Amino acid sequence: MERENPPRLNVEITEKQDEALRRLIPWGLKHHLFSAIVDELIELLNEHGELAITMITCKKIKFLSMLKAKEK
Repeated sequence: MERENPPRLNVEITEKQDEALRRLIPWGLKHHLFSAIVDELIELLNEHGELAITMITCKKIKFLSMLKAKEK
């Protein structure tokens, strides 16, 4: 059965983070960007589980590092 209202993810962020996201993400793309990030996160967690959680929360995995590694 389909839900009347879609599930939502609410996360508290700092004022600094909010200002940066508003400045850097073009209008109308936030939903698409975060949906893609959630899909990638789910795939990463399915493949690597707790190791992925630990690496992300300890900031051992960073998007910028992944992009730089891919450029090489």
